[in-house]
Amino acid sequence: DYQVRLKQASLQILRLLFRSMGCSGSKSATPVNGICRSAFENKKSIDHGRLTSEVAKLDVALLNSKDEPWGWTALDFLALSDVSLGTGVAAEILLAAGADPFCGATDFGETAFEKCVKYKNFDVLEPCLGTLDVPGWDAFMNMLAATNKCSSHGGIGENVWVQVRDRKGKTGICPATGHGPDQSAPKRVLFDDGSYEFPSPGDITILPQADSSVLEFIFKIVSDSQKQLDKNILIERLMNCEEADRSINGEFKCSFRRGS
Repeated sequence: DYQVRLKQASLQILRLLFRSMGCSGSKSATPVNGICRSAFENKKSIDHGRLTSEVAKLDVALLNSKDEPWGWTALDFLALSDVSLGTGVAAEILLAAGADPFCGATDFGETAFEKCVKYKNFDVLEPCLGTLDVPGWDAFMNMLAATNKCSSHGGIGENVWVQVRDRKGKTGICPATGHGPDQSAPKRVLFDDGSYEFPSPGDITILPQADSSVLEFIFKIVSDSQKQLDKNILIERLMNCEEADRSINGEFKCSFRRGS
């Protein structure tokens, strides 16, 4: 499956970057971080007994300790790790002890939620969502459905949904150089009428988006929840999120968008 291979390649690049920045072998903030980090960095299966023991020794605040240089918590490492390593059960252990899937952040990109959404880690995403109360769901959906006004070409990714003034489109592939893709080059944006342009960053707003399988997963959890959620508002925010895997003029993949 192309999407699976793409996800694996993306995570492998992330591991290589992690090591190239001198992170490999450096000391983790806590033994709990070390166990979860090893799953990400070395693809080592998680010893849930040992993790439970180490978690019990920590103050709750230390469960959200961050490893340098990227400021990742134990939950972040689990969100970025292969689910076959036991990350789902590990996440449940951390969350039951009081770990914060928001990682103390107000920026979605700095949360474990964002990593679960981006890399489609449902095993970790589900227990994280399960901890949310009504204000938590409100905060999560506000983050997920937020737009991002651009200021430079480097902050605009490939194949992402964007708003260019009053038109919606998708960016293309970055031009290649001898050293790889030129992320700082102007991005071509294709629109649904077949036209395209190379807009300035100030005219571009990155729209909220996630893979359709993730949006469908979140929709089902909201719909099935027994908590006193304002489901209409939450689903309305979810509807504002574009399906990242839908092409220009492509049919919607999510059942709640198709009305079925």
